Amino acid sequence: MVMVFFGYQSPSLPRFKIATEKRDRIQDHLLGFIMGMLSGYFVVGTLWSFSSQAQYPFLSPYIQGVPPELSHITDQVLNLLPPVWLDQPTTVFIFVVVSFIFAIVFFL
Repeated sequence: MVMVFFGYQSPSLPRFKIATEKRDRIQDHLLGFIMGMLSGYFVVGTLWSFSSQAQYPFLSPYIQGVPPELSHITDQVLNLLPPVWLDQPTTVFIFVVVSFIFAIVFFL
């Protein structure tokens, strides 16, 4: 969580802002939005999945008495979170290769 916090704060810090300034184009904002959504999915999804596996140690007083229909929906969503589908080494390898290719294409 500390790395995620400083990863999002570094572009807004004055020292780093000068180094990262570039032309503001709609593509940059759109790509930033998409990458932020993807990053949020991975960070929040991973935290939620690990919290569920640990039986919600800090949240259990707040989630008592959840209706069964919401519990069913929650179980369906938990199956879509990153730790579930990134469980296979082949999937991780493919994801890393695609991410690396995306980074090379974007930064060149």
